[in-house]
Amino acid sequence: MPFKPKIREGLDVLEIDDEAIVFDPESRSLRYLNQPANLVFKFCDGTAYASDMAKDIAEAFGVPESRTVRQVRPIIRTLRGRGFLEDSEAYYRRIHELHTAKEQEEAELAMRNLLNPPAPVEATAAEGEAQDLREQAREQKEPSP
Repeated sequence: MPFKPKIREGLDVLEIDDEAIVFDPESRSLRYLNQPANLVFKFCDGTAYASDMAKDIAEAFGVPESRTVRQVRPIIRTLRGRGFLEDSEAYYRRIHELHTAKEQEEAELAMRNLLNPPAPVEATAAEGEAQDLREQAREQKEPSP
C-alpha cells in the first residue's frame, strides 16, 4: 500500500554539507545519512509518494526517473526500518516495548507491596511526647502508697 513518508517528530538532525547525522533520543541511537539518504530524508514531509520524490530528484539532477525510483524506495525502507518515519513499524514496536516495560514495572511494584505491605509507621515524636505527658498526669493523680 503506497504511503506518503513523513519524518517523525522528536528526532535531532545535524546536517553537515549534504550529509546528516540523526539522533533518536527515545532509542538513544545515532545514525549517519549519506548524501542520497539525506536528500530522500528531507523529502519525507508527508506530502509525496516515493514515486513523486523520485521524479522531483530526477528532474533536479538530470538523471533518469527509473533509476532514481530504484534508489529512493530502498532508502525509504531503510528510514522506516530505523524508526525515523511516523508509520515505522520499528517506531511503534519501540513505543509498545517501552509501554509494556512500564506496565510490567508497575505490576511488579504492586505485587511487592501486596506481598510485603509497608511496616506500620512508628509513633511520631509528637505522639510520643503526648503519651509521656498522659503518663505523668496519671502518676500525679494516683495517691502514693
